[in-house]
Amino acid sequence: MKNKVIFCDFDGVIIDNSDKLYSIYRDLMKEKRILSKIEYWNLKKIKIPEEEIIKKTFNNENFIQGYMEKRKDMIEDEKFLEFDRLIANSIESIKKLKENNKVILLTKRKNKNNLFTQLRKMKILNIFDEILVSGTVSKKDLILKSSLFAKDQSVIVGDTEEEISVGKNLGIQTIAVLTGLRARKFLENYKPDLIIESINDIRTCLKK
Repeated sequence: MKNKVIFCDFDGVIIDNSDKLYSIYRDLMKEKRILSKIEYWNLKKIKIPEEEIIKKTFNNENFIQGYMEKRKDMIEDEKFLEFDRLIANSIESIKKLKENNKVILLTKRKNKNNLFTQLRKMKILNIFDEILVSGTVSKKDLILKSSLFAKDQSVIVGDTEEEISVGKNLGIQTIAVLTGLRARKFLENYKPDLIIESINDIRTCLKK
């Protein structure tokens, strides 16, 4: 396992963002009846849309429309980014990977300034060989623009069906982790090359 180029998703792979997402849900629901975090997260794990989750306890179209508009701004607000936590040992695993490989951070975040502020606060800004922020650009196009991309050496690691689809479209090894937004049974439907518990298991399963 040497000289790989590993495109690694951020949310759900390196950080646990479940507290952030639930805190936004709880904040926006205010005095209305809400689901427990376990109930909320179990629905996210099988890709139930946020709108449908809201309807479980309060079904009002005008409220839901307003909720979704506010959520777009809140999800990258520094106040709520404080709820994000590094997944146990994820940074140690990345440092070990970097001994013989390139590790590139890949994220769909739109607010680049807040992302870099978060990375600095977590003291991980400088551990990646490259940071790719897609915003409105697809992850596939972003990877293709990277000077480090090489089809025969590249790997993508993510927690959702999006990274699996990107990997398959690019013809590169695709690894899904179970520390993020999707459950194993859901991910299996998209047939990644591998499903692992967390990024901490990646060193033993990369293609030679």
